Amino acid sequence: MPLRKIISIFDDRDSLERAREALVEARLGTVAIQRIDPREALSQSVQPSPNWYERLRELFQYGSARMIGDYAEALRRGSLLFMAIVPEAGEERARQMMQASGAIDLRRRVRRWRSSGWDGFDPKAPPMSEGQIEDERAINAAEPADKDDITSGANLYLA
Repeated sequence: MPLRKIISIFDDRDSLERAREALVEARLGTVAIQRIDPREALSQSVQPSPNWYERLRELFQYGSARMIGDYAEALRRGSLLFMAIVPEAGEERARQMMQASGAIDLRRRVRRWRSSGWDGFDPKAPPMSEGQIEDERAINAAEPADKDDITSGANLYLA
């Protein structure tokens, strides 16, 4: 049975756990979770801790450097990464469940970052402080969701 890897970004652990629980309850196959907490991923010494960026590159083995950088920036800004491996026949349902659980629309968020002057991920940039992360989340919470795009928060990659 062909499998699909679905990768999403969440702004909080509760939403990520809701997505995981929904997928397990729906019996959509083997769920593999990879959480990358920004406080674990980035050291306070301004350099990424060993392996976190490489882990992203391996996860997105066919992704562009820009796309990987977008995910890395989301992590730097305090978001969490979720990956589920589901049967091909259940991929659309899984994507809908992830979005319903709170997966963010990373493309939309990247557009907002770019309109504010961000020009791409800088591996030398320090992680955001807790205060900056809270400010970022307040901005994110005020951003209206696009309810017409049921796949906006869950990106599909072949396993």
